[in-house]
Formats: sequence, structure tokens, C-alpha cells
Amino acid sequence: MAKPSLPSIKLNHTAIKQDPLGSPPPSLPPRLPILPPLAVVKIEPEQQQPQQEQLQLQLQEQEQEERQPHLLKSIDDLTSFSTAIQAFKYRFDELTKHLDFINQAIDSKFNEQSTQIEPQPSPKSKQKVPKTVSPSVSSRYGIGNLCERMRSKRVRKYIITHLSDIPKLREEVPAALKLAPEPAQLVLDCIGRFFLLGKKAQIKDPYIPLARQASVLVLEFFLLMMRGEDGFLIAANVKVEALKRAVEWRKRLIGEGGLDKANETDAKGLLLFVACFGIPEVFSNEDLGVLFRLTKLSGISDAVKCSPFLPGKIPDIIESMVKNGMPFEAVEVASIFGLEDKFSSKTMLTSFLQESTKALEGAKQEANKSHVTLVWSFLIYCSHK
Repeated sequence: MAKPSLPSIKLNHTAIKQDPLGSPPPSLPPRLPILPPLAVVKIEPEQQQPQQEQLQLQLQEQEQEERQPHLLKSIDDLTSFSTAIQAFKYRFDELTKHLDFINQAIDSKFNEQSTQIEPQPSPKSKQKVPKTVSPSVSSRYGIGNLCERMRSKRVRKYIITHLSDIPKLREEVPAALKLAPEPAQLVLDCIGRFFLLGKKAQIKDPYIPLARQASVLVLEFFLLMMRGEDGFLIAANVKVEALKRAVEWRKRLIGEGGLDKANETDAKGLLLFVACFGIPEVFSNEDLGVLFRLTKLSGISDAVKCSPFLPGKIPDIIESMVKNGMPFEAVEVASIFGLEDKFSSKTMLTSFLQESTKALEGAKQEANKSHVTLVWSFLIYCSHK
């Protein structure tokens, strides 16, 4: 078996030429400058810890917001909104009180420097303009402006705030009521339903007596407004509602013990009410006589004389008062309405004395009969013994 042949390698023997030892070494390249080492900033553990805590807190807050239900978030929003509304309402109430104080100050300032102004009546105007109107009545914030806008509650509030100066109210309110588009409706709304509140309610709420006093004054001012107004008309719907309220007022007083047990404010208020709006059929002459007796007529004599409904009933009322033992009050009523010639005070008082004498003699006779009967009864009792 023949062996495989190996490839032959030819070596090229070349001579390596060496430089002599005495020759200088070749020149080396220039060395580059060595840069200084970079400064290594080491963060201390104390500085790393606050940053880590802040990151952790932010992550926790994000997780809590993601976990919090949407409903709870809405509730929180509503709570903050409600707080804002309450703060706004508080500020708004303060502003309203401040404006009211300014209005009152303006009115008082005008009243101090009041001078009578004579307005020129408009030929097209249906309402009669008063001859003299003070600046407080015609001013922007005065009672006249409130009446023009039919602001019944504000009118009542104005009267309550000026109860300390009733003579001033008697001068300006009747003139202001003439400026109202519907004076009768304004007065009825101003009174409201205070007449239905009994004695217990008046004791519990200190505002009610003031409101009732203001309502009674409004009725008086309404009658004074009618002075010189021939044929003053009240709308049919207003009159119907007023008559209904008069009946309810009377019913309440009867339920509290009768008309003769009413206080002076109720009696005067109901008398002025029927004088303003009319006398319902359920009111008898005796009822009206009792109201006259319980009322201090000296303070409202000018007002009741202006009533379009009372004068026709006064003669019958006076006769009823005399029959029911109220001659002195009957004399006063006759004097107010100018009926002294028809109902002489001397005649009425003499008649009352005669009736009183007859009643006294009858009482004595009854007492004597009772005494004799008692004596005979005692004698009979003793005889049986």
C-alpha cells in the first residue's frame, strides 16, 4: 500500500540585515498630556432619603386617588360647593342689611329737610294726586315708591320701623297709598292673615303684635286716603275676599269668649276693617256697638268718618247701644258722625237714667219679695218644730 505524499514547503532563506549597534534609535512620537481624573460626586444617604420619601408619598396619593370611588369624590365636591354657597349667602344678607340701613338713613335725612312740593296733576291720570307730597314719599326709597310697586310686605315693614313717629305716618302714608295702582288690594295684602292668629300665638312670637299694630294703622291710613274721594270704588274680587276675612275675624273672637271679651287692638282692627271694605250681613248692630265701645274712638275719629259704609248704619247702632246700656259711648259716636241733633245727649242720658231707675226698682221689689218669702219659710219651719 503506497503512503500519501505530503506537500512540500519551500523556504525562502532571506538574510536579515541588522543595523550596527552604534546607530541611534528611531525617534518616538510625542506624549499626550494626561487629563486629571473626573470628580466623583457621592450622594450621602441623608440626602437620598427625603427624595425617596417624596416619591413614595406621591405614589401613595396616586394609588389612593385611583382606589377612591367616584361617588365619594363627587360628595366631597358637593360639600365644598355647599360651603361656598353658605359663605355667599352670609355676605349677601350682610349686604342687604347694609342697604336697608342706608335707605332708612336717606329717608330720615330727607324728612329732616322736608319741604312741601306741589306736583302738577296729569289730565290723563285716573288717580288723584295728593296736593302736597313730601320728598320722603316720592323719593326712590320712600313709602311712595313701595306703594307704586305694590310691595305690601315692605310697606308693613316700613310702618313697623316708624311706629315711634305715628303722626309722621299719618301725614305721608295716606298720600302714598294714592300712588298705588290698586290701593284696596295693597291694603288687604299688607294686613295678611294676622287677624286669624289667637292670643297664644301673639305671646309666643314678639313680632306678631308689631305686625298687627302696623296692619291696624294701614286700615286707618286707607280710610284717611278716602277723605274727599267721592265714590271710591273697590274691585269686586277684593271686596268679596275682604268680607270673607271679616267673617273669619269675628268667628275667631267669638270662639275666644265673645266680641265683648276682645282686646282693644282686635276690636279697633275689626271695626276699621268693616269700615274700609264693607259690613257683612252676619254683623248685627249689637256687634258693631260692642266694637265701638271697646275702641278708643278719640284716636280714630277722623278715620271712621271717612268710611263709605258706616254712616248709613250709625243711627241703628246708636239706638242699639242705648238699649244695651252704653249711653255714654252712644253719645260719643253721635258726636263723631255729627248726629247730635237727631240723638241728643241729654235725651239719651235721661232715657238711660229712667231705664236704670226702673231696673233698680224692679230689683228692689224682687229683693223684697225674696225677703218676705224667706221670712214666711222660716216661720213655717219653726211652726213645724
